[in-house]
Amino acid sequence: MGDTPTIPTLRGRYGRCHHCSNCQKGPCTRCDVCNINTLYLDELNLGQGQCIGNPCEAPIKLLVKDFVTIPKHARAWMVIHRTEQKKVPFKIVRGRIVDFRCHICGVLPQPKKANWSNLYDHYATLHYKDELRDLYPSDNGCPFCPSKRKGAQLLRHIGQVHRAVEQFLPEEFRLPVKEGGKTSLVEHVPE
Repeated sequence: MGDTPTIPTLRGRYGRCHHCSNCQKGPCTRCDVCNINTLYLDELNLGQGQCIGNPCEAPIKLLVKDFVTIPKHARAWMVIHRTEQKKVPFKIVRGRIVDFRCHICGVLPQPKKANWSNLYDHYATLHYKDELRDLYPSDNGCPFCPSKRKGAQLLRHIGQVHRAVEQFLPEEFRLPVKEGGKTSLVEHVPE
């Protein structure tokens, strides 16, 4: 393996230590994340992604009280969520850079799968479940399709599959729809 650092598998929220040799070196400037950070800097609403070429060797556990004091725009840059440092959280979709990290807490919901489905599921189950419950209080199945889910699974379904979470997302954090993909409820829901 040579001089490749060992990357611990992490559970929870961790930040860079800023003391190990990789943190002292800074970004590698060669990995996919560093290239995107350079090319699309002005379009990354959550700030730069974590360099995957120089991962922190001794990440520190972030406590909730510490984490909430970090400005939102800096959270996504400093947080290492589980094995996020091994996955690029960005993709180019319809000619636009898309960041699959949560705009509220800065995490990549499923570190090995950067996609809209996992991100919208994260929003529906963690950040907007109460808002979805207020908008869709009925437990008689999905109002948009034949799905007969109930309770939390129904809210998760509506928020993710029908993209209802977009009603609560600032426009810059709504993900583009692929050609032939599901349409957003934002265009169909009355104000």
